[in-house]
Amino acid sequence: MPSVRRFWIHSLALAALLVPAAALATGPAPQHATDDPLFWYFTTVPDPPNDDQPTLLTVHGGFPWPRGRIVGRQILGPVHVEVTMEEVAGSADTSQASRWDETFDLGVLPAGTHNLRVSVRDAATPDVAQEFFTWLTVVGDPGPPPPPPPPPPTGPLFAGAWTSPDPATTGQPTVLVVHGSFHYPSGFVSQASVLSPSHVSITLNTGWWVVPDSAYVWYQPLDLGILPAGRHDVQIDIRDAGTADSLTVHEFSTSFDVVEAGPPPPPPPPPKDSLLASRPNPFSFETRFGVHVESPSRVEVGIFDLQGRSVRTLFRGVMDPGEREFVWDGKNDDGAGARAGVYFYRMVGPGRTLSRRVVLLRQP
Repeated sequence: MPSVRRFWIHSLALAALLVPAAALATGPAPQHATDDPLFWYFTTVPDPPNDDQPTLLTVHGGFPWPRGRIVGRQILGPVHVEVTMEEVAGSADTSQASRWDETFDLGVLPAGTHNLRVSVRDAATPDVAQEFFTWLTVVGDPGPPPPPPPPPPTGPLFAGAWTSPDPATTGQPTVLVVHGSFHYPSGFVSQASVLSPSHVSITLNTGWWVVPDSAYVWYQPLDLGILPAGRHDVQIDIRDAGTADSLTVHEFSTSFDVVEAGPPPPPPPPPKDSLLASRPNPFSFETRFGVHVESPSRVEVGIFDLQGRSVRTLFRGVMDPGEREFVWDGKNDDGAGARAGVYFYRMVGPGRTLSRRVVLLRQP
């Protein structure tokens, strides 16, 4: 016969008592049946319960009368059982009549700790129950450990650069936007300096915080001022203070052309449907761009990432002819800030899709 272990109940009644409290009080060894509590303990087969076999639960208790019997039993939930008792007239000569036990087949339970609930009712007042709660632990195989997280994406420390405006002109300052990759999460640009129009310096570092979904790509704008027309070569010094080789300065270079500004040409008429340039670009807090349609059109305007996934829907419906301005505040549809990186603002109309690039920088 399988061995069983007694689990004693230490619980509070959460409903009205079936009998006066004095009849359930603990104390010296009982002289008659009414000194016994309604519910004593439970046993299980197998012992301990496991998640491979059905659990047979036997609950043990005492009647609040000299003699009683169980007239109803049912399983109300995976770990919720109920018994209904009634008083039996007669003397208390047989001690067995003052005690009860009932067995319930709970089936196969999942591994873990369950809150076992036992409801006890008096058939004379079936709407009133006394509730008992205790812990029932089911053991089981925890299963294989979860797979390790994938390694972080890696890329070159320096990936490239472009100018804003593009092309650079002699009529306004040239901003050089440099970008590359961190080799760790939660990286940031800790220092950026323009040593001269042909020499810039950038220092990367890692934060003490760890953001699991943080971007591994960095962007840094550098204002080179107004430059003369011609070819310009810029040396880029990058020191990665977030690695073991934190003192090494890595040297890179980039080139671009500056053209004469001249008188601004008259603006060309917009095409039938067009996307206008965003400004500012790159940006940290918000950027604005225009959408022009020649005739009433049903269009959708939104922001997408490099993988073509929708980040933010800005408009969906019928646009009147003309130009309309839209603002993106760097957040996704859930209201959370999007990660720094390259995005596309896109207009989808009847038989035509237009998109342009915009860069979201890390907010300071």
